[in-house]
Amino acid sequence: MDPIDDDLLPEPGESAGLLLRLGAFWIDYLVCAGLFRALRAIGAFGGLTPSASAWLWGAAMLAFWSFGPGLSGRTPGLLLTGLRVVRLDGSRLGLARALARALGLAASL
Repeated sequence: MDPIDDDLLPEPGESAGLLLRLGAFWIDYLVCAGLFRALRAIGAFGGLTPSASAWLWGAAMLAFWSFGPGLSGRTPGLLLTGLRVVRLDGSRLGLARALARALGLAASL
């Protein structure tokens, strides 16, 4: 069962609306913020230097934004809003394209 009403979702092959995309991004932002706090606590208790913690955070974010979309087409936010990332032909994104997409997101911030 989808967590959102099917009438609000785009038809297969259509782009999602701005509100659904923003909702998915906001959910993912909250997940990433929670992950950041957890990694920061682990780093503090584990004796990691700030630069090592930053590298750990970067690796975790790259994995978060690559593996979900690359393998299933979804991050937690996309899953909860009923959206999926696919290629133009509707096929799975794949890990290489998802990694390029994640690197593009990181470069845009």
